[in-house]
Formats: sequence, structure tokens, C-alpha cells
Amino acid sequence: MLSLVLDVTWMLEQDAMLSLVLDITWMLEQDAMLSLVLYVTWMLEQDAMLSMVLDVAYKLHITRIVTLKTP
Repeated sequence: MLSLVLDVTWMLEQDAMLSLVLDITWMLEQDAMLSLVLYVTWMLEQDAMLSMVLDVAYKLHITRIVTLKTP
């Protein structure tokens, strides 16, 4: 729960939406509703999907460069 709140806080701070960070953090602390947690998790997964794809592509690209340079 705490890690989810911290993840949400960090991601939203990157977008400079401090009021939304405080609202979501407050709702999670007050309710801890499973549906809200699942919804926030789903939103984070949707946002993280592109970055995950880019991370994998980057790692594969670096691996290919290292493989090509290896004698």
C-alpha cells in the first residue's frame, strides 16, 4: 500500500500535479478501498506500458551493440 502511494506520488510529482497527489494519497489513506487501489494500479500499468516497451527495446539495442562489438 505504501509503495503504491509512493509510486503514485512520484509519478504525479514528475507531472507537477501536487494537488492530485495529495487527493489520491488522502483517498488511499482514508478508504484503502480495493477497487480504488486496483483502478490506480490499472492506470499506472497503462502509463507504464510504453516506458516498459521502450526500456526493453533499449536493453535489446544495447545488447546487440555489445554483441556486435565482441570479437
